[in-house]
Amino acid sequence: MSISSYKQLTDEQRNVLQSPVFIIGCGRSGTTWLQRLFLEHPDVIGGQESEFFLAYSPFLDSARFDEKQPRRVGLSSYWQNRDEELENLTRRIWCETFAKCFNSRPSAKIFIEKTPTNVFQIDRINKIFPNAKFIHLVRDSRAVVSSLLAANKGWGQNWAPK
Repeated sequence: MSISSYKQLTDEQRNVLQSPVFIIGCGRSGTTWLQRLFLEHPDVIGGQESEFFLAYSPFLDSARFDEKQPRRVGLSSYWQNRDEELENLTRRIWCETFAKCFNSRPSAKIFIEKTPTNVFQIDRINKIFPNAKFIHLVRDSRAVVSSLLAANKGWGQNWAPK
């Protein structure tokens, strides 16, 4: 059976997705290399950089209720005093997003998510996933700059600095 949604996940698979290992660090610091090493192990699953929190954080920010606001507008009007529900919904959307990763290894024990910019989301991630682990990769800054400049001359021309 091919897994395509949250509903098809076993409790064990949901637990794996709700206890993710995040590889974070500066771009060009070796996060992709480290992720690929981990993904060679039969108990590990993951995928392409998802930028899940980069995309989803504006929604979470707009739903945050601020007592100091004199007039309530936007999503915070509807999510007031419902932080736990919003966290549960976020976990479910996360599981829905990554459910298909189990198609290649249904019995995986570790889910790796590699998006370097998650370094800015650690507090939020810890709140939503209290069992999350982080591997913060640090590379010599001179090597990072050299790698960025080299990327600009080839495949990274549309994003690497000049």
